Amino acid sequence: MKSYTPAGERSTESLLDVNTFYMILGIMDRCPDTSDLKHLQEQISRIVLYWTDKYLKEKQSLIKSHKFIELRTAKLTYLYTGVITLDPTFEYGLNFTEIDVIREKTGMPLHYMFTGVMESPAELVAAEKDRKIAELEAKIANFESKV
Repeated sequence: MKSYTPAGERSTESLLDVNTFYMILGIMDRCPDTSDLKHLQEQISRIVLYWTDKYLKEKQSLIKSHKFIELRTAKLTYLYTGVITLDPTFEYGLNFTEIDVIREKTGMPLHYMFTGVMESPAELVAAEKDRKIAELEAKIANFESKV
């Protein structure tokens, strides 16, 4: 069975680079003309499916729900299980339109689908700014107490 498992706790600092996010969306919208690109799209799709299942609190949620009739069950089965179907046209990752269907029907933010982080990049920037200000204020207070 093919699946995605997150590496564990990670920094959200890299999520501040929205150019990487746009690059991922571009990758998902391309026709996979090499096996490397096809595998990359499949792995990114498995990440999207993993976080979608977490968000909806159900394994293989997109297959089980009748809400996602726009998505091909054969493609989802292939992505969830790695089982090859009789029709090889479904043995590809999700494209941007399919990802957008998931976003639209669930209300799940796009960045969450790829990262599992619910806060928006703007919220992360604000939190990072607040953290740096607090760190600087603590250094100033420490310096002033020594003077």
